[in-house]
Amino acid sequence: MIDTGAVGRVITKSFLDSVGKDIESSTNIQIIGVSGARYTPLGIVRNIRVKVGRFEIAADMIVNVATGYNVLLGNDWINKAKATIDTKLQMMTIERGKEKERAPITCFIKMDLRSETIGIGR
Repeated sequence: MIDTGAVGRVITKSFLDSVGKDIESSTNIQIIGVSGARYTPLGIVRNIRVKVGRFEIAADMIVNVATGYNVLLGNDWINKAKATIDTKLQMMTIERGKEKERAPITCFIKMDLRSETIGIGR
């Protein structure tokens, strides 16, 4: 999952287990979930390669027990990959010199459900 509202990179423990990798080190990082609650992840796994077309972008990832996704890639991964996100076309593009890879994405609007009023536009 590409998440422009997230900062870090997260891989779930169940997905890590399914690819036969282990947590490599502990962490004292605190994560703030979508509900605003803080929690400590299980640890860190290093040098996980994410393939987009012909390109591979390796990054360390925080290991979490989340459900609903396998990997979450936030803004730091997007910047490292030098990716651009076009929300109108729902497309992510990564360029390396003259080579370009595109990947379709689905764009969602995150709403603060704690608020009594949600307004969009006028």
